[in-house]
Amino acid sequence: MTAAAFRNERTNFRVDSGDPTIPEQQLDGSSRVDGVALGATGAIGTKWSLFANYTYLDSELLQNIDDVLIGAGQVDFRAGDPLPFTPEHSASLWATYRASEALTVGFGTTYQGEYTFNRANATADLYYTPDYWVYRAMLGYAINDNLALQINVDNLTDEQYFERVRSNPTNGWATPGAARSAVVSVTWRL
Repeated sequence: MTAAAFRNERTNFRVDSGDPTIPEQQLDGSSRVDGVALGATGAIGTKWSLFANYTYLDSELLQNIDDVLIGAGQVDFRAGDPLPFTPEHSASLWATYRASEALTVGFGTTYQGEYTFNRANATADLYYTPDYWVYRAMLGYAINDNLALQINVDNLTDEQYFERVRSNPTNGWATPGAARSAVVSVTWRL
């Protein structure tokens, strides 16, 4: 079993200058993330193995514009928003069951909570990506001490989800997650 409570304070990350005469980004951004991470790994009896984790992140943008603009009286409208691309909740679980000396079955899931991205302006709403669950399974069979076969299936339910989303004032893009796929492997040991 593992457990951790933490605070991550980040300073000097790149933010837009906000000044058309200064096109380069400035190193004036800051954020904070308070979190808890829990994990469990182990065997249950002689046939079951389990791997599980959960993470909670409470994030906040502290500064998202250049110091010069703040000094000139400009309001940092993103200050106080959640840190973009930072889900509040995420978790995963993987379990295997050894049905016989030759046969092993596995099943698992990954949960990714919703997350937001930068607002375009002070009156814009915060938009969030949908949360999602992805399920995986495996079946392994040892033919003998030297030869084994295994099939792994990812995204069993063919869930449609986005791994990354980018939002800009003029455009944006999203990277879709992997569709259902399977890999068959043969392992030979000498």
